[in-house]
Order: sequence, then structure tokens, then C-alpha cells
Amino acid sequence: MLDNDPVAGRARLEEVQRMLERGELDMRMFIRRLRPEEKKTTAGYSTLGDRLEVLKRRITREWDVKVVLRAQGADLLPSGISEDVYRLAQEGALNAARHADPSVIKIDLTVEEDKLRLGIADDGQGFPLQGTYDLAALNAINQGPLTLRERVAALRGDLMLRSNETGTQILITLPLVAVVA
Repeated sequence: MLDNDPVAGRARLEEVQRMLERGELDMRMFIRRLRPEEKKTTAGYSTLGDRLEVLKRRITREWDVKVVLRAQGADLLPSGISEDVYRLAQEGALNAARHADPSVIKIDLTVEEDKLRLGIADDGQGFPLQGTYDLAALNAINQGPLTLRERVAALRGDLMLRSNETGTQILITLPLVAVVA
């Protein structure tokens, strides 16, 4: 396919790569659920704030990228939504580290009374699509980070993606009342 139709071939390869990454994340989550007590004792963390700090150190170490983390109110979230928020932050930050070639990734989590906002920004090369898109627009054109889109939709949230040649900003907003209730 790459020889006959390079554009379609590259698009198919990118789709397969996204599927493999999604499968890897799903497998890790499944394994962690099988051993919840071991995770807490061997990894040495149990709060969302602690887990985000571990993620920050991992990205810095593995990709030599500076990670700026601000997590206001992270440890006030119920455990169910904390796991979802961690997965969103992990997916967004790892995508940036793997694909954008950034020098800085910013993770900004703010928990308010009825919603939370999770921002993930990088100064890398951005997505092939340029501009600002909300979740509905990304789904309509079937572009952007698939796993993030699916997770945000399942949590009845919204996602805003802004991408240009100097980086990407993703803002995820989740309603806490609807999720917690």
C-alpha cells in the first residue's frame, strides 16, 4: 500500500499505531485492576497527585522532556474518577512525549466544585491538522487522539484541541456532579 498509495499507506500505519497504543494502555489497566493492592504497596503511591508526580518523573527520565505539573485539588477526587483522570493525563502526556518531540509538556489539573479541567500542552510539532476543534468536530472528521476522545465522551465531558506548528493544547472538561452521582 505504501508503494501504490503513500498517503493512504501512512494513514493506515498511523491507525494501526494508535490501535496498538490503545491496546497497550487497556492491557496495563486490566493488569492493574487484577492486582490493586500490589500496585499501592510496590509503586508507593495511592493518590492522584502522587501518581501524576510519578508520571512526570517517568516522562522526564524516558524522553528527556521537562514536565511542568500543577494539580490543584487532585487528591479531593473520588477514587473512581481519579483513575479516569489519571488515564486521561497519562494518555495525553505520553502522546505528546512520543509524537510531538517537545521540550516542555505542561499538565494542569484544576478541580472545582462541579467540574474539573485538565489541560495538557506541549511546544512540539503539533498535529497534522491545524486549528481549534472541539470533541464533536474531532469526531466528525475522525481526527485527533482517539483514546482521549472516547474516554472524554464516556465521562460526558468535552475536549478542546488547539494545534499548530509550535505545539498542541488539549483542554478536557469533565462534569463532577454527573460523574460522581
